[in-house]
Amino acid sequence: MDYNLIINGASVAVSVESSDTGVSGNTAGATVTVDGHSYEVRATRLDDSHLHLAVNGRGMNVYVARAQSITSVMVNGVLMQVTDEDSIVRTRKGKQAGMRGPETVTPPTPAVVTSVLVAPGDRVSEGQGVVVVSAMKMETTLVAPYDGVVAAVNAAAGESANPGDILVTIDRDMNDKKEGRDDDGQ
Repeated sequence: MDYNLIINGASVAVSVESSDTGVSGNTAGATVTVDGHSYEVRATRLDDSHLHLAVNGRGMNVYVARAQSITSVMVNGVLMQVTDEDSIVRTRKGKQAGMRGPETVTPPTPAVVTSVLVAPGDRVSEGQGVVVVSAMKMETTLVAPYDGVVAAVNAAAGESANPGDILVTIDRDMNDKKEGRDDDGQ
């Protein structure tokens, strides 16, 4: 399968060709091509947010957290924000727009909240920082997945947070639903 991803703001072409060689249980294998460079990848799912990857034989831990169209991926301590560019296009064409409820912000790895940057009722813009967390002596700013209004803040500085813990809930801005109109403007 071919994907057009946005990784930390840059467009990246990714192709994944599944392979069955040496694969069993929670492990999957594939040849992954990223911008013309191919890698042999074996992925073992350890839990809902933790994978172990072997890329060309080199092992690494990967933590994943999703918030609507943005996926936070931490690979060996390096955080990346990943978006499927094709899903954004589909959303803008109205196949999914207007059908979403509140969205949440959750950490990609176990972390400690260092600061909360918003309060309930605050208007936020897509990409705006809402919570800062610290994991493995690195601070990461978690961002709003789109324009909206903060519905709830469930975190405070000094608290521990795990992937899946809802730190901030954001109600999608009603103006964004205009993108979901059909070709007749409805």
